[in-house]
Amino acid sequence: MQLSLLGIRLYRRLREKKVSLIYLPLVFYWTALFIGTSLPVNLLPKIFIWEDKAEHFAAYFLLSMLFNLMLNFQSKVEKLSQHSSFYTIGIMSFYALVDELHQLFVPGRYCDILDWTSDFLGISLGVLLVYRFIKNFKTAKEEAL
Repeated sequence: MQLSLLGIRLYRRLREKKVSLIYLPLVFYWTALFIGTSLPVNLLPKIFIWEDKAEHFAAYFLLSMLFNLMLNFQSKVEKLSQHSSFYTIGIMSFYALVDELHQLFVPGRYCDILDWTSDFLGISLGVLLVYRFIKNFKTAKEEAL
């Protein structure tokens, strides 16, 4: 019960403060990710000690969570909210592919299908977690009313 109340509060807070808690972090994170993938490898500090594939997974996991939340909480196009998981997987997978292809033109970087696969797995897990969160706490919120 405590977890449900916490989830309902978080859900409500995200809905009320979507610009500062979802939209702005998405814009900043996506911009930083794009800049990071546009820089030659030798100019980037090694932030993580993980392997390259884990970094791809983590980067797209967070990006897809923010993007999926953005689609869920936007109110202009109902179809985007209703099918946010589908649109997130499609758009993020396409973006990951374009990002991999764009790296062909960045010195010291290369395009790798395994990188895209790691991106896709991160996207899928991020979407799954947001889907479960929204489903659980939207239902709990409706039951509480």
